Amino acid sequence: MQTVKHVTVDMNQLIDQIHTRGLVVPYKCQSCGATITIDQNSSASGLKFCSYCGTANNIEDISKIVQEALG
Repeated sequence: MQTVKHVTVDMNQLIDQIHTRGLVVPYKCQSCGATITIDQNSSASGLKFCSYCGTANNIEDISKIVQEALG
């Protein structure tokens, strides 16, 4: 039996918090290893895919990294 988990993340709110605190959070693409910078100029839709190789990013992983940085 397979369990399916649905997680809702408000990336816009997390990005707003990054902007408010003046943080820059680096993230590595799991496919090509390129550094993806999450900062006040980032958009939630822009973080869905790697701008270098086009691979879909795991938004749940990015959310965890951002939440840890904000912690």
